[in-house]
Amino acid sequence: GGGTTFDGIDSAKSGHVGNNGETWLQATVVGPGTISFWWKAFSEPYCDWLEFYIGSTLQASISGSDSGGYSIPSDWEYCSFQVPAGTNVLRWRYVKDYDSTGGTYDCGWVDQVSYVTSPPPPLEQALNTSGVEWSSSGSVYDNGWFAQTNITHDGQWAAQSGAVWHNQTNWLQATVSGVTNLGFWWKVSSEAGYDFLEFYTNGVLAKQISGEVNWQSNFFRFPFTTNILTWVYRKNDTGTAGSNCGWLD
Repeated sequence: GGGTTFDGIDSAKSGHVGNNGETWLQATVVGPGTISFWWKAFSEPYCDWLEFYIGSTLQASISGSDSGGYSIPSDWEYCSFQVPAGTNVLRWRYVKDYDSTGGTYDCGWVDQVSYVTSPPPPLEQALNTSGVEWSSSGSVYDNGWFAQTNITHDGQWAAQSGAVWHNQTNWLQATVSGVTNLGFWWKVSSEAGYDFLEFYTNGVLAKQISGEVNWQSNFFRFPFTTNILTWVYRKNDTGTAGSNCGWLD
C-alpha cells in the first residue's frame, strides 16, 4: 500500500475516489469471533473518513488530523471488535465528501487483520478479579474495553479501551461492596495533555495520565461501603497521537 505499512511489509490501501465517492474492502466470516486490525487515515480532517462496519452497523471511523491548518495522517491505531454468532460481513470503507481533498493523500490503510473464532476470556479473568461484574461501553459506539494479549503487565491478558475518535469516551466500570483496598496497573498511549486515561471513584476523578506512559502501579483506599469504580479513556476534539487508547491489568 504505497510504502505505508504497520508491520513494515505490506498493507491494504484504499483505491482512488473522487468527490462523493467511496471505495471498500470486505470479508465474510462466521461468528462468534474477534476481529482485530491496525488502521491509519490520511484525509481531509472530519470530512473524509475511513470506516469499519460489522454488517450494516458502523463500529468506528477515523480521519486525518489537522496541524496548524495543514492535514497530516493519523497514527496507526489498533482496533478489536466482537463479531456476533452467524454469518457476518466485515467492511472497511473509505468515503469522500463533495469537496476537494485539501491537499492530502486522500486514502486509508488497513494492516495486520486477524479473525479468531475462539472468544477472549471475560474481563473478570483478564483483570485477575474474582466475583466482580464488569460493564463497558462507549459514548458513541458500543465497543467497550476488551481483553487482549498484545500489551499486558503480567504477560497474560489485559483490558484495552475500545476505538474512539474525537469527542468520544470509552469506559469500564465495576461496583464493589465491602472492599476497602484497590490495586491496579495501567498504561496509556495518547496525545499528551489532551487525551486522557482516567480513574473515578463514585463519579469523582481520582487520577489521570496522558501521553506515552508505561505501566504504573496504583493503590487506593475506600470506605467500607458500596463503591463505583470507573476507568475512562477520553479523547478531545482535535489531533491524535500514539495508539489512542489505554490499558488496565
